[in-house]
Amino acid sequence: MAAEDNWQTKLPTLVERTAFIFNNEILSDVKFVVPMSIGESESNKVIPAHKFVLAISSPVFFAMFYGRVAETKDSIELPDCDYECLLELFRFLYSDNVNLSGNNVMQVLYLANKYLVPSLVGKCKEYLRDNLIASNVFCILPHAQKFEDKDLEDRCWKVIEEQTEEAMTSDEFVTVERSVVESVVKREVLNATEVELFKAVNRWATKECERQGMTSDGETKRRILGEEIVKGIRFPLIPQKDFASVVFDSRILNYEEFGNMTKYYNGLINTPLPFLKASRIDSTVHRCCRFKTFCSPKERWNYGKAADCIILTVKKPVKLYGVQHFGSESGEYTVTTDIVDPLDNTSLVSRTGNYTSERSDADAYYGFDVLFDRPVILKADKEYKVKSLIKGPKSWYSEGGQASVECQGVQFTFRSSGDLLCDVKFVVPVSTSESDSKKVIPAHKFVLAISSPVFFVMFYGQMAETKDSIDLPDCEYESLLELFRFLYSDKVNLSESNVMQVLYLANKYMVPSLFDKCTEYLCDNLTASNVFCILTHARKFGGKSLEDRCWEVIERRTEEAATSDEFVSVVECVVKREKYKM
Repeated sequence: MAAEDNWQTKLPTLVERTAFIFNNEILSDVKFVVPMSIGESESNKVIPAHKFVLAISSPVFFAMFYGRVAETKDSIELPDCDYECLLELFRFLYSDNVNLSGNNVMQVLYLANKYLVPSLVGKCKEYLRDNLIASNVFCILPHAQKFEDKDLEDRCWKVIEEQTEEAMTSDEFVTVERSVVESVVKREVLNATEVELFKAVNRWATKECERQGMTSDGETKRRILGEEIVKGIRFPLIPQKDFASVVFDSRILNYEEFGNMTKYYNGLINTPLPFLKASRIDSTVHRCCRFKTFCSPKERWNYGKAADCIILTVKKPVKLYGVQHFGSESGEYTVTTDIVDPLDNTSLVSRTGNYTSERSDADAYYGFDVLFDRPVILKADKEYKVKSLIKGPKSWYSEGGQASVECQGVQFTFRSSGDLLCDVKFVVPVSTSESDSKKVIPAHKFVLAISSPVFFVMFYGQMAETKDSIDLPDCEYESLLELFRFLYSDKVNLSESNVMQVLYLANKYMVPSLFDKCTEYLCDNLTASNVFCILTHARKFGGKSLEDRCWEVIERRTEEAATSDEFVSVVECVVKREKYKM
């Protein structure tokens, strides 16, 4: 193939130049001969390549071309792959790009593993995870098992459990190995009736007989299935009518088993059946969500060294399979989640793992599920602590958590784990404009009293407050939470929306160190557009240094400040000043 003169000068980057010689005769020193599709030896195509490029990207190609027994032929035949898939492998080695599709991803994954290209393996697995559905799950599952991809395998089983009937009626189900069929019938969680499960197993056995060139009679199918699969089907769960019309006609069960099942349906059985009678768990996922609104990360939610906890109570016994956590776009997290009995602080179930956030289509936020290896039974009216130690980037969050939620007829109640040792609660509006919507902040009198003389008098003075619930209508939830955060930890999350209210509370409850932090924040964020708003608070609370800084800004940027919305409220103070620049 002829190339334009000086083509190198028109491609400024190494990536562009390497991509240019992909599937190009220029400088090519090796050719790969591959069939258009596997098994079609009569129709071959040639892909020109470059030993150096392949060798720096794959240890297998390095050994092939530069090892002790290096390949000397300039034409190499690869009958175990097809043209399109090898082309995509090479495209990735030359350009870091790959065009994956449902038709080629499995073969590209095979080649990426064969030639030890882990970055391409990762892209193939990501594609499979993103495109995993019931109709292709039994195609993907064997590859996940073969390449020991535990995460992808778990995702496959989750799809099978949740969409069992659709997955089993797919064309791919009858192509799987017998071991996969056995694993399916042994699952405790399946979303299909037992008769549909039997139909799928019978269909697989019939197809397997055809593959082996055998007659698909009942006896042969029984032998191919084996006792583990037959005994894994819970025949007592199949209605008698379906048993007679479906199971009986298949002739897979023997005479004695048919007789025992007939006695079972008529209540005449005296000996134990060889089949399980316990119902499988319906895999339909019921999610109990206590949030209605969701916020993107922005300044928070940050994860620290301490675990995030909440206390959970249910009104009816339930099986808890896992806990969903907030995440972030493409965010990766390391999480240890425990369900703890607060009475003796013992962990009832625990799960540690690495998780990647996914977008929730229904609620439009990013999150991930931490699923336990086994469900934990939550007893009615007993408190459990849900505890997660999370390491990772800032996540989505919500501030509108409901204290009580009903899901599938079960009442779930949530409260902050801070209620432990709590001896007072503060009831505050969520925002000053929505005083009818209130939230509760649990607290501890001792901690508040050692940090604020006002709280000291409130709880330990001569006229100490005796109620365990105190209404504070003059502040809002977020601002009081920041006041308490400071009293408990010497830390505060100030923002433009809360700093004025926190300043007010710091002054009201006589916490000068927090007052100074608010003043410092305001000084650092003082502009001509907000100066008159801040000046009002500085004069009100006696912040002399802050007031002086405000006047400095007004004197330097008088015209801009005077056109702000806040100017009108303090116009009387402004006209008394003698020094202006306008």
